[in-house]
Amino acid sequence: MRARLWAAVLVLAALVFALDFASKRYVEAHMHIGEVVPVLPGVFDIAYIRNSGAAFSLLEGRTLFLVVVTFAVLAAVLVYGGELLRRGRAARIGLALVVGGAAGNLWDRLTAGGVADFLHLHHWPVFNVADSAVVVGGALIAWTLGRSGGDQADRAGSKATGDAADAQPAVRER
Repeated sequence: MRARLWAAVLVLAALVFALDFASKRYVEAHMHIGEVVPVLPGVFDIAYIRNSGAAFSLLEGRTLFLVVVTFAVLAAVLVYGGELLRRGRAARIGLALVVGGAAGNLWDRLTAGGVADFLHLHHWPVFNVADSAVVVGGALIAWTLGRSGGDQADRAGSKATGDAADAQPAVRER
């Protein structure tokens, strides 16, 4: 069962990676660095930039440091990911989004020395699909871990017992 859960997480992570990769390559092939294409004027543009830093261009030019940190994060996620597998569907989706997004930006750092960013919501720094996946995935993981008792119903459903009583938390008497 655990192997199937990991397989599902890795398939979703691969899909995130593929979407990120394809969107970046499309923008790189069809736009020049600095070019802006308005989509919803005043709200959203496609604005191609290169970023050698982390989110919001923090740590600009520290590519080696960011590569090492990303490998460490991916290793930690994979080591501690077993706990997230048991936390339910939302945690598993979060895990897949973080792994796929981190791998997408890591690929760019290793092959191009920086990341292609192109999604621009006005009043927000330019970002990409991988950044979005990491943020949404991290939020899902935090939400799941922050919930009292985790996702009981989802964990019970993962057991495939079909018994609704199993989805209820145990009641302790004082």
